[in-house]
Amino acid sequence: MQKYEGYESLILQCETLLDECEIEFVKKAKSLLKEQDFYADPDDFESAMSVAFRAIIGYGTSAKSVLDGLKTCLNKDEKLAKYILKNSILDFKKNFKEKEPRFENTLEAAISRFNDDFGLDEDIVIEKAEQEQIQTNTISFDGANTLVFGDIFWELKAAKESELWLLNLYKGVPIKNKAKITDIENEKLSLKTELIQLLAIKEEGSAFILKGENISSDIECRVLNFNFGAGMVMLEPFRRSTKTAALLRAHPRLQPSKLTPVSLLCDDKRIDAQLFDISRGGLGAICADGLRLQGGSKLKAIFNLEIAGALKQIDLNLELVIALNYQGTMRYCCKITDTAQPCMSDIFAYTDIRQKETLDELSKKAHDFL
Repeated sequence: MQKYEGYESLILQCETLLDECEIEFVKKAKSLLKEQDFYADPDDFESAMSVAFRAIIGYGTSAKSVLDGLKTCLNKDEKLAKYILKNSILDFKKNFKEKEPRFENTLEAAISRFNDDFGLDEDIVIEKAEQEQIQTNTISFDGANTLVFGDIFWELKAAKESELWLLNLYKGVPIKNKAKITDIENEKLSLKTELIQLLAIKEEGSAFILKGENISSDIECRVLNFNFGAGMVMLEPFRRSTKTAALLRAHPRLQPSKLTPVSLLCDDKRIDAQLFDISRGGLGAICADGLRLQGGSKLKAIFNLEIAGALKQIDLNLELVIALNYQGTMRYCCKITDTAQPCMSDIFAYTDIRQKETLDELSKKAHDFL
C-alpha cells in the first residue's frame, strides 16, 4: 500500500502510543468477536488483528493479506471480518485522538488509505453484525421453523439428571469424556468427570460442554476452581460456543517432541524456522525474523523427524494459508494440498506417535494425582 502524508512523523514520534493502541486494538477485536458469539483460535485471531493494525499505520502488509488472514480465522466469513475491522478502527481512532490530537489528521490519512484499499462499507458491515447476532441465537429447522435459544442456566438445570459430554484440547489432541452435574446454584455449576478431562480443561483454560438432548448448543464455561482429588470442577457458564475448536480441526495439531529446525523454500527465498506444530493436513513454523509471504504461495518444507529411533528427512510441498506477524515473531500456517507425496507415510507415522505420546503424558499427569 502507498504511504500517506505524515507517515514518518507518526511512526517516529508516536511509537510508544502506537504500541499501546495495538494492544487495545486487539482487545477491542476480541470483545467484538465475543459479542458475535463466534469462536476463533485465540492465537491466530490475535496475530491476524496485529497484522491488520500494522497495515493501518503503514508497515507494508497488503489489504488482501490482512483480509485473507482474518477470513482464515473466521471460517471465511468476510463480512464478519470487515465488521470487526471497521469497529476496531473506530475505537482506535477515538482512543488515539484523545491521547495525541496533534496527529489526528495524519491518522485520518492512514485510516482513509486503508479503508480505500480494503473497500470497507460501514452500512453493510453493521447490517451484517445485526444479522449474525440473530443467527447465533436461533436454531432453524428445514429453513422454516425457528427455535430461539433458551437461557443457558435454565438448560443446564434441565440437564441435571442426564450425562453431559465435555470436549477439550490437550496440546492439540481432543479429549472427550462424560460428566455429571453434582450441584447447580447461584449460577455456578459443579461437575464430576475424569481426571484427564480436568487436566485438559486446566491446559485449555475453559471447559466446553457439548450440545445434547437438553443443551441446544455447545457452551463455553469459565473455570472457578478445581478439586482434582474428587474429580470435580466448578464452572460459570458464560457463552454459547458455535465454533468449538476441537470440533473444527480435521486432524490434531501436534507439537514436536523436541526443537525441530525447518527450512521453508519459496522461489529463490529461504526461511530458517522452527517447527511449531504438525498434523496430517499441514504444519506451522515460526521464526524471529521471517519474510512476509502472500497467502497461497507454494512452499517446500525440509526438516527431519525422529521415527522409531531413526531420523527421516521430510521434503514436503505445501501451500501457505497465512503468514502472521505477532509480537516480533513470524508464524507460517501451511496446508498439504497433495497427499500423494512420498513423505506422507512418515508424517502419518510421526503424528500417530506424537498423539500417543501426548495422551501418555496426560495419563501420567493424572496418575501423579492419585
